[in-house]
Amino acid sequence: MYEMENISFQEIESGNRLQQLAVEIITFDRQAKITAVSCAIEIGERLLEAKDLVPHGEWGTWLKENVNYSQSTANNFMRLYKEYGNNQGSLFTTLTNSQTIMNLDVSKALALTVLPPEEREEFVAEHDVEQMSTRDLKEALQENRELKQQQQQLQKQLEEKDRQVKETSAQLDTAITGRQKMQEKLSETVNQNAGYEKSLQVKIDAAKKLEQEKKAAEEKRRESEQKVQQLQQQIDALKEQKLQPDQQMIGQLRAEAEKQAQQQFQEQIEKLTQEKERAEQKAQQAEEKNRQLESKASSVQSRELIVFDEKFKAFQDNYNQLNTLIAKMEDVTAGKVREAVKKLLSVMTENLG
Repeated sequence: MYEMENISFQEIESGNRLQQLAVEIITFDRQAKITAVSCAIEIGERLLEAKDLVPHGEWGTWLKENVNYSQSTANNFMRLYKEYGNNQGSLFTTLTNSQTIMNLDVSKALALTVLPPEEREEFVAEHDVEQMSTRDLKEALQENRELKQQQQQLQKQLEEKDRQVKETSAQLDTAITGRQKMQEKLSETVNQNAGYEKSLQVKIDAAKKLEQEKKAAEEKRRESEQKVQQLQQQIDALKEQKLQPDQQMIGQLRAEAEKQAQQQFQEQIEKLTQEKERAEQKAQQAEEKNRQLESKASSVQSRELIVFDEKFKAFQDNYNQLNTLIAKMEDVTAGKVREAVKKLLSVMTENLG
């Protein structure tokens, strides 16, 4: 038999009280956490309203002077309101946006804002956030973020693989279609080649016939060349033979040459005779002119007129030559020469009286 320990009534009553106190402490701790998050949300709501009312550039000063908050602390409160305060009940009501979140302390609720709203409650349930420290929670959130990134990368890789598979499938379909077309084209080519073979055989036969005709023509050419060589040899032999001169032909050539020489001699005599007659005619004309001059020169005055006539003609010729030369000169030089001629003519006029 078991022996019953002696326990006093005071000890029993004391144990029951401790259990009751533990339950009450846990209850009040949970209520304190809920109250803390709710109060933080209420503070964030009022800070947002105050920020809209404070003039631009004075927000930090207003926070320090009126509520003794830094801007980072105020930003945390406002972020809690933005994330958890929509449809949030009043501090003095039991309405909450998420009872799971409200069971956490402020630092944990703030840390969970890095998650999308639809993932928070699930994350809290999976990781037992209430029993975690804030540091462990942040590490878990970091691991969750890295895991999400890996999942996103894997998803992108899967999508890329799927795209590559689809692209490869499309290429394979294109290749199959191309192969089918090539097979059809090959069949057409085979059918065409059957006709080409017949046509090729005809061309081969024609080429053989042409080759035979070419050989026959080549044989005829060689025979012709041989005949030409024989004829050339005969011509060379005839050239080497010394032919006897034909005396009769030489006599004819000599007679014809003497006849041509006699004819050329006669033509030269006639030409000289004509030149002699022309010279005699010019001599007669000169004698006639001399007689006329001698007749005019019968007196001294007539001789002077003759001389004047010759000099005057010479003067006119020289004057005309001067005008021709002046016309070929440049404008400036021609002007100077004309002035000199005019002065000379003026002096000559004065001397003539």
